[in-house]
Amino acid sequence: MFGTLKQCHRILEDGRFILINVSPVITKRQGREFESLRYPIHFDFHRILTDAGFYFIDEIIWIKPQYSVPNRIAGYLQTRKPLSYKPNCITESIMVYRKNSPFLLDKNIKKYDKNLKNDKEIDPTNCWYIPPRSDKTHPAFSPKSFVRKY
Repeated sequence: MFGTLKQCHRILEDGRFILINVSPVITKRQGREFESLRYPIHFDFHRILTDAGFYFIDEIIWIKPQYSVPNRIAGYLQTRKPLSYKPNCITESIMVYRKNSPFLLDKNIKKYDKNLKNDKEIDPTNCWYIPPRSDKTHPAFSPKSFVRKY
């Protein structure tokens, strides 16, 4: 990923943004005697992005409807034992970074046509409530509205 993000940094103009959608990875259990682990991969991505020359702007939380995510809490609902609690994960991170530049964002904004504006209102929060899409050929198929948001 470092090599790919380094190439993204190389081709992006100064001051431009990159958004990365990541979710913690859940490892599969090898059997009933093993525990599945949830690994926070977005923490690793922060380091990779900063090493590639980007700096952190913000994190957007993608909140999906609960029906669209795998059920992890079923064991707890059966036993009600606190140690078996594993919540259904309905969020993913959309990490927003910017390519380092010696100028403020205004310089890039001035390059655009003054009549170019969004037709729709933009969500003013860092939480996006968007149902996911599915595709049998790719497990991480993002909704088209992600592209339209920015």
